[in-house]
Amino acid sequence: MSDVFISTNGDQRAIPGALDYLKDPDRDSQLLTNAAADTDTTATVIAGKRYLLTCKAVGNFYAGLADATVAANVQWVAQLSQPGVVVTIPLGYTALHFATSVNNGLAYLIPLK
Repeated sequence: MSDVFISTNGDQRAIPGALDYLKDPDRDSQLLTNAAADTDTTATVIAGKRYLLTCKAVGNFYAGLADATVAANVQWVAQLSQPGVVVTIPLGYTALHFATSVNNGLAYLIPLK
């Protein structure tokens, strides 16, 4: 049996217990939706905070600090078949841009403590 780890945007292992958030997403979680694939959408975030971005039902999510439909702006990718990716929002940013690979993509953006 192999271990499953979540990686941060610095390619480091995430905090212990990060997978526990998948079992019962925090009440402050945001459900991210995107009706049309490859459409830039934003979610409000808190500067300096860490979040777990995890796909819920269909599609992959591409996220960044600017228009996520532009490949050069994509900083994080959450794949449907993976537990998620830890996103650390830099100081000075309050919006997370995201796009999906399919219509009606769903994901959770879960604040980490």
